[in-house]
Amino acid sequence: MWRLGVAAKGTRIESDPFGGREQGIDETSPGVVYSVFLVCWQPHEREPMKKRIAVIPGDGIGLDVTPEALKVLRAIAETGGHEFVFTEFDWGAERYLATGVSLPEGALDDLRRNYDVVYLGALGDPRVPDMKHAADI
Repeated sequence: MWRLGVAAKGTRIESDPFGGREQGIDETSPGVVYSVFLVCWQPHEREPMKKRIAVIPGDGIGLDVTPEALKVLRAIAETGGHEFVFTEFDWGAERYLATGVSLPEGALDDLRRNYDVVYLGALGDPRVPDMKHAADI
């Protein structure tokens, strides 16, 4: 099992909440308040997962971080024998500024019916001072 998360400087993971043993941690860097870590535990005997993932990259840093996060998810799927099917949606500030629409009609129903997970990147754009598009999404 893999877990990706953010830890405060100096934090260590002591145990796997799912009962596996900790295999390793990328230590936080000196002088860095938060650091990304990836932990691998002993694999559990489970059936491979197939998940449909809706991806909304968001704005600003979300557009930079989301592709990297998807690389991690693809690696997890490959090493764990899982299948993740990604569908990307361009719902963010660019679309909102061009069309005035945050979410197309029926979007929430589509997400509920057709996807197991929604990956939502960072939202926020100074061109939308009231952040209406982010609030709607």
